[in-house]
Amino acid sequence: MKRFVAFAVAALLSTVALGQAQSPAPPPSSTPPADSSAAPPQTEPTAGTNAAGSIFDTLDANHDTSISQSEAQAHPTVAQNFASADANSDGKLSREEFGAAFKTQ
Repeated sequence: MKRFVAFAVAALLSTVALGQAQSPAPPPSSTPPADSSAAPPQTEPTAGTNAAGSIFDTLDANHDTSISQSEAQAHPTVAQNFASADANSDGKLSREEFGAAFKTQ
């Protein structure tokens, strides 16, 4: 009988310990994190929408109204298409170049 009680207590304690070790994941947030070093959301840029403006503003880390090649590295699609999107070959994307290059299909 003592073994049964000891086993039951051990089982209950291990269940409580496992329950505490596994905390639920926080629900997904629709707002970007406040940390400016966090990567931007991985959405496809589109012109003429708030999404494109938001992505442009997020990538323009130094807020100089253009996206440099190093700033573009934060978004894989923009980084891969940077050279073709840079219409005037000045090494940066203006808001207009960004909008023209990443328009809705």
